Amino acid sequence: MSSRVEEKVVSVMSEAIEYDHSRIDVSSDRTTCTLKAGGTSVALGDPVFVSGKHSWECVIEESFHSWGDGMLIGVTDATGTTGEAWGLFPLTGHVHICATTDQCGKRGKQVCEPLNGYAKGSRIRVTVDLERRTLAFSIGGKPDVEAGIQLPPQVRPWILMSFQGDSISVGSGKPTVGVERGAVSSESMRRPQCIIHRSDSGARYALPS
Repeated sequence: MSSRVEEKVVSVMSEAIEYDHSRIDVSSDRTTCTLKAGGTSVALGDPVFVSGKHSWECVIEESFHSWGDGMLIGVTDATGTTGEAWGLFPLTGHVHICATTDQCGKRGKQVCEPLNGYAKGSRIRVTVDLERRTLAFSIGGKPDVEAGIQLPPQVRPWILMSFQGDSISVGSGKPTVGVERGAVSSESMRRPQCIIHRSDSGARYALPS
């Protein structure tokens, strides 16, 4: 049976006590992360998706020289078994397969033309189909292109940034995402939405809202 549910995708916040304010700034509406200091920083979003088909849009608000370098936008394993992540690298248009969320990993399939030079303002739609365990990307409203990735049973939104001033918004300013035939984990529905920030210093924080 098909259904459409509105769920908040990523809720990022700046008020949590353990948040590393020296490295990353978060908008008041909790949808945009901006890197204040160079070095790899990661945001993981709630909810955790456990079934169905889910799509959300990310906008590159700022990028060093508009290259799209040092950025990955995608999803990470939410089962707690591998820590793997898969994301679009705007600089080249390739998907990268990462052993952990805080590294750029190895290059996979090219799903779009390189955004090098005009990454700023690019709109990237991420689509996961957990019935088929597939990941797809769309740039600027173009048709989805599958990434050739076999996803784990549970995933959550993930972004990585590296250059000071990099900024990515999730949900195009809208804190909701349409969910088709899908569900989120009951655990993520019960607990406060949050992000986890992991920096190259190795620190990891869970930030309750």
